[in-house]
Amino acid sequence: MCIINILYLVMWGPFFAVNVFSALGWYMPSYGMMEIVLWMGYSNSGLNFLFWMIYPDLRQAVCDLFTCKCCRKDNYHADQGMFITDYTRVH
Repeated sequence: MCIINILYLVMWGPFFAVNVFSALGWYMPSYGMMEIVLWMGYSNSGLNFLFWMIYPDLRQAVCDLFTCKCCRKDNYHADQGMFITDYTRVH
């Protein structure tokens, strides 16, 4: 999950920075610069399906997050103070 977030920030960060700086009047990028940073973000979005195929654990983690499986009481082991995300019982 960390790799996905870092790639997102690296690929979309320049686009957001250039837009904020240009809106504030601090930097006026050329048309070519805007095209480059825009296509960096588009390429990240276009390649996201590869990340999902390469990292099957990522799919499971996101599914667990959106279905709140990681936050349910049956997944919390009070003695050890941790969540059991692999759905096995701690003895």
